[in-house]
Amino acid sequence: HGTNLVDNVVAASGPTAFLLAPVQNVVANYVAKVDLGYYIGVYVLIAVASIVCILLRSLLQFWGSLKASKELHEELLHTILRAPVRFFDITPVGRLINRFSKDMETIDQSLISSLAIFITELVSSVAILVVIAIITPAFIGGAFVISAIYWIIGVLYLSASREIKRFESVTKSPIYTQFGETLNGVSTIRAYGQEKRFMRSNCTKIDDNIRPFIYMWGANRWLSIRVDLAGALVSFLAGLFALLATGRMDAGLAGLSLSYALNFTEHILWVVRFYSYNEMNLNSVERVIEYLDIEPEAPVSIPDHVPEPQWPTAGEISVEDLVLKYAENLPPVIRGISFHVNPREKVGIVGRTGAG
Repeated sequence: HGTNLVDNVVAASGPTAFLLAPVQNVVANYVAKVDLGYYIGVYVLIAVASIVCILLRSLLQFWGSLKASKELHEELLHTILRAPVRFFDITPVGRLINRFSKDMETIDQSLISSLAIFITELVSSVAILVVIAIITPAFIGGAFVISAIYWIIGVLYLSASREIKRFESVTKSPIYTQFGETLNGVSTIRAYGQEKRFMRSNCTKIDDNIRPFIYMWGANRWLSIRVDLAGALVSFLAGLFALLATGRMDAGLAGLSLSYALNFTEHILWVVRFYSYNEMNLNSVERVIEYLDIEPEAPVSIPDHVPEPQWPTAGEISVEDLVLKYAENLPPVIRGISFHVNPREKVGIVGRTGAG
């Protein structure tokens, strides 16, 4: 019943010692039989095993994360370098910079960390519900109601936070684009005295990017309040069922159930929050994979069309029915052009664009 009580009983003297003599003998025998070294040893082994498991888990998750991130980055870089010229005509440079900077940073650092925390908190939440349900079986019915409430809160939060995160990612690219264009044309901007206009444009784009960030934290506060209210319902039901089971339940088990119920609110809050973080971080993966589907240019080497080693033997060019387009979905700009250039013959380019 506690160290202080044992010390007081063993150290009792005077008339009290005469009354407590039998108790002193029992307590002294109990203390003598307890092998403290055994229990401390078991505790140390559990602590060491926990440290080893956490270390192995961390090594595994970060090794896998860096391996996946490296493969995505190499594949993205290869795809961009092999992309057709038309792709760079219609794609702002800021979008490419955003993929290679912010999105790859999220995949490198944030994605695996948020996933690990989500799994840990989910396991803790389920374990708490199982403990409470075992101690007070009547809690199982209330657990379904609580789960439905949390599911509704999570769906409403995710539907908003996911789109807000997408807006934040989309509005970041124009900042890079406008800043790069400003640096390239800074001499022209100064010559025409347009510094203030470009500064206002830059500040406007930064405001457009910060605004979703503020809404994101507003959504987090919305989530926190409602999760706390739902968590209070868990504590209320656990205490109610423990009170109804008075006389049929051990006091220690009732205290264990209530202490776990009080911790449930914090765990379930992080479950919902980090689940949403994972969905938002996976938005970066989605944006990177989007650029992996770009139709590449023709390969550098075509095995079936490898020229002979002595090629070319003469500077002779023959073109028949040449058709050129700027893009597949645009009409041809050159139709059915045929010509022949003899060896050692000079050819001139006509037209302001050099197209013929």
